[in-house]
Amino acid sequence: MPLPASISEPAQNDAVARGNRLRILKQTPGYIDLFKISEAIVANATKVLMDFQGWDNEQIARLRTYAKATHDFHALLFGTVNETLREARQEADLIAEEEAIRRSSRDVVQEADELRLDSLLAFDHLDEMIDSRPAGSF
Repeated sequence: MPLPASISEPAQNDAVARGNRLRILKQTPGYIDLFKISEAIVANATKVLMDFQGWDNEQIARLRTYAKATHDFHALLFGTVNETLREARQEADLIAEEEAIRRSSRDVVQEADELRLDSLLAFDHLDEMIDSRPAGSF
């Protein structure tokens, strides 16, 4: 789910700014490569542990610790990215709500009037184009 439009604007706080950077990072093809590399490291550590033929308990414990550490790091890294994006989205929503509350009714009416005038001008221009066409050219 894309972040709200307000998060694409200059950040108003650190959480939103960090969310912007991570969202941009996550949209690049390099993010998928990074994820696949991390998964490959976890898979390799697990494979080394499973393929170990020895009976040395210390070596097995080291390999198990290495496999668990790579798995935990992978989960923590990408879980933190997703959690940070979720928090930034929430923060951006709060900022947008506060901004909407701050807008006065006078601002809303003025904006609506400007939109109405712009629409009327556009339709006037269309009427002029239609009136200047030769009959039967529709």
